[in-house]
Amino acid sequence: MNDIFDEGPGLRERLGALVPVVLIALVALGNVLFGLLTVWPAWQDNEHLRAVASGQELALTATAQAVEGAADVLQHQLDSAQGRLGETAGLFLTSAQADDMLDLLYRYAQDTDVEIARLQLDPAQDGAVSDAFKARAFQIEVEGEPRDLLDFIVHVKESGAPSVQLADVETLHENDHTSLHARLILHSSPYASGVALEGVAQPQIVTPVAPSPTPFRLPPTATPTATLTPTITPTATPTTATRATATPTIVAPPSPTPTTPPPTPTAAPEIMRPGSYNDDSPLLGYSRGQWILIASLQGTDASYRYSEEAGATVGFRFEGTSARVQYVSFRNFGVFEVDVDGALWTVVDSYAPSGVFGREVVIDGLSYGVHTVTIRNTGRRNPASEGAVIALDAVHIPEAVAPSPTPALQTLGAG
Repeated sequence: MNDIFDEGPGLRERLGALVPVVLIALVALGNVLFGLLTVWPAWQDNEHLRAVASGQELALTATAQAVEGAADVLQHQLDSAQGRLGETAGLFLTSAQADDMLDLLYRYAQDTDVEIARLQLDPAQDGAVSDAFKARAFQIEVEGEPRDLLDFIVHVKESGAPSVQLADVETLHENDHTSLHARLILHSSPYASGVALEGVAQPQIVTPVAPSPTPFRLPPTATPTATLTPTITPTATPTTATRATATPTIVAPPSPTPTTPPPTPTAAPEIMRPGSYNDDSPLLGYSRGQWILIASLQGTDASYRYSEEAGATVGFRFEGTSARVQYVSFRNFGVFEVDVDGALWTVVDSYAPSGVFGREVVIDGLSYGVHTVTIRNTGRRNPASEGAVIALDAVHIPEAVAPSPTPALQTLGAG
């Protein structure tokens, strides 16, 4: 019995010693469980995020490289497009070059002893117009000897440029008279670089040169063909001579023109209504002097008409209260007068250092009705001008409201 009691305290002591060990084991187990339940998932999430971030970084790098490559491609495409644009712009004429091309034809005709009988815009063959370019077609007729006509075609070296086409060339021979017919197409663009005609030898251009080849000679309508020769002598008289003595042989009798100084020439028989009238309108009466038609892209309907003769007149009649006379200025242009209903309206100096189109003489403030306008070359010029040419481009008649008729008074009769 004593032995048993003697062993009892020893067991208790051993149990007391095991408690810390158990507690440590429980803490360790708790840490393990905490790690498994908390740290491990977080570590796995972290690894996943790192993998995602690495993938995103690789994708971003690839995107940056792709964008950089695309920028290089776009820059290359842009450079190529600019190069093609420059090449294309070099194929077209500028508007000034297209206008000069028409003047060059007259120079070539003068150099080769031929005469341009017709050079006018052909609406039927005129090319489509866009914001990028224009293709204008002209019908040209040249008269002369066969050898000279061939020489004229050879002189037009600009036809070797893509923007200048001389097509449908043919010659006609009738009654010992030879003429050349062709179609001239000029391609111009507002984006043209101006190099389309580089390398083509061109003479100096003067627009217009008076006197120049005389297409569309306009003799007075009352003058027989046989009386055209004597008109050469009066034109040599000084400009101070009266118009009555300068033209007695031009007008067939009986006509008041030789004995009565104008102030207005015979006007066109018909009356202009509201609208625009080009220089070739039949309502314009070129009654005195020689008026020459010049083809020009800057003129209204690609033409205008000029005369260098002192006393040359053109007139028209219109119904309304106002009119606008459109004219051209240049370095060899002079002074002209504008008469309205027989009275001087204004005097215009049409000199300009370089060609100017679209200038206007405004006639307004008139009472509603039919009015007569006369434009006359005075033969005078600005001291800086090289000549006394005047040029008519167009006439514009604005809308006008006719006055209401006054009602007639009624007489009341008896019964």
